[in-house]
Amino acid sequence: MLYKKGVNLVEIIMATTVFSIVVFTFVTALSYGVESIMFAGDRNKATFLAEEGLEAVRNIKDNDFDNLSDGTYGVDDDGSVWGLSGSSDVNGEFTRELTLSALSSEVYEATSRVTWDQSSLRPGEVNLVTRLTNWREETGVSACDWGSPIEVGSADLVSTGDGWRLDVVDGFAYVVRSGGGSDLAIVNVANPALPIVTSYVSVSGSLRDVEVSNGYAYIASTSNNSEILVYDVSNPFLPNLVDTLNLSGNQNAYSIEVVDNVLHVARQGGSQQYVTVDISNPTNISVMDTLNLPGSSRDLVVNGDYAFVGGNSNSQELSVVNVSNPNNLTLQANYNLTGNADLDAIVAFDDVVITGRSDGVFYTIDFSTIGSPSLLGATTLNDDINDMMMGPGNKCVFVGSDANDINMAIIDIADLTNPFLLGEFDYPSDVDGVYYDESTDRFYGVSENNSGELVILESS
Repeated sequence: MLYKKGVNLVEIIMATTVFSIVVFTFVTALSYGVESIMFAGDRNKATFLAEEGLEAVRNIKDNDFDNLSDGTYGVDDDGSVWGLSGSSDVNGEFTRELTLSALSSEVYEATSRVTWDQSSLRPGEVNLVTRLTNWREETGVSACDWGSPIEVGSADLVSTGDGWRLDVVDGFAYVVRSGGGSDLAIVNVANPALPIVTSYVSVSGSLRDVEVSNGYAYIASTSNNSEILVYDVSNPFLPNLVDTLNLSGNQNAYSIEVVDNVLHVARQGGSQQYVTVDISNPTNISVMDTLNLPGSSRDLVVNGDYAFVGGNSNSQELSVVNVSNPNNLTLQANYNLTGNADLDAIVAFDDVVITGRSDGVFYTIDFSTIGSPSLLGATTLNDDINDMMMGPGNKCVFVGSDANDINMAIIDIADLTNPFLLGEFDYPSDVDGVYYDESTDRFYGVSENNSGELVILESS
């Protein structure tokens, strides 16, 4: 009996020990799990406060760029306007600091840092960085030193949609895609070596163009019920659809440009290929006027009182629309370019219009007299020129194309009568959209490469 009692006592001690270990393990795991959930929630709150800080300084910058100066500040919100005061501000358990550093007379780097005490041994911290430019002034480099572009970063976007067009504003790239889901991607490119996607939006139809203005992204779509989409992107982490516009007919919206409070739209199809839209209230946009043009429109650029529209008409590839009164559009002229290639890309400055075509031919044209344009010069990339953007000082043009080995190209136009290929970059897939950011001297491209839809180049 004594032996048996001894065995029972040992068993009781072992059972108690095992039970204690199990309870300790469970309580520890539960404690860490709860802490992890709390930490994730706190990090989300901190990220929102950090982005709110950047949005505050963007608003201050847009009101008057001269309000910015080097230093570390807190955010002051009196309920009507943003301001900067002190060296930090406190929101509950979170402390926020905004640090401004001048990179040039027209460019600031802004860092929004939010810290909090997660626990006595585990502090939390979130940092977001962007660059602010004085867009009301002509800034950036005046020469085009792009003979040897190099890749500095890229981003692989989720799903299979091809990158189609993009806009870059205040350190964020807004990429629209041609089908495949996650149609709008917003990417933080403040650090070009490490682009970070902040949000995705999926919509019906395929997206064709995007332009961001005053905190709103205007998007062209192939959807027959909502050819124009408007998103509030004042917080790039939480884009919010605020309005849509159904244009008459089934023609796709293909290219857009914002000028003041007017959205200019070029459409594919047989009628109403040009549309002006009132965006003075981005949450309630409306059609101002429409105009029929030859063929199917592919691209547009507004230059002063005129819009130049490229299309696929074999006899009238280029149309000139008088947009001095956007409520009363008038066709000024149509022009025929040599051959039957489509005019897919177009840019302009002063009295010069530059066109890129589906056969790869690049033309510079003098439009100092609208009624009598004259061809200045030409060069070729031997395949479709998909998109173009003017470079620094209007001395070069950045090009995205289907051309093998040179699907990202820089064409020198310092001598308009003799444009030539200045620099080239071979990306694995066709580059459909491009953007040149003069404030950072960077060249962005979006492509059909499913492992790197967004690529960022710098001059070496």
